[in-house]
Amino acid sequence: IAKQKHKLLLAANFFLKADQDMSEVERNVSVFFKDLIKVMEKNGWTPARLFQELGGASGETITKEKLEDKAKVLMRLHCGRTSGLEVTQPFDILDLNGDGVIEEEEF
Repeated sequence: IAKQKHKLLLAANFFLKADQDMSEVERNVSVFFKDLIKVMEKNGWTPARLFQELGGASGETITKEKLEDKAKVLMRLHCGRTSGLEVTQPFDILDLNGDGVIEEEEF
């Protein structure tokens, strides 16, 4: 439980950090999520709707790899060629319990 709380704290703080305070990995993941937010904004989607578009139904889980693949398809479709497409393993930061899948709650 302590490890999960620590990962949750890291994930929450990651989204609040200024660019200059981020590691290179965090900056890359930040670029990915900024592009994914553009997809959400262009379509008027909520995070729950985006999760569904990425292949998850309410109460289900999606592997990090499936999420990454589907997210990159949506980013390519809605944003064109973007630097977020080059980021690898962007969903690791959201896998709070380390089980290799992302639950809707984690997303």
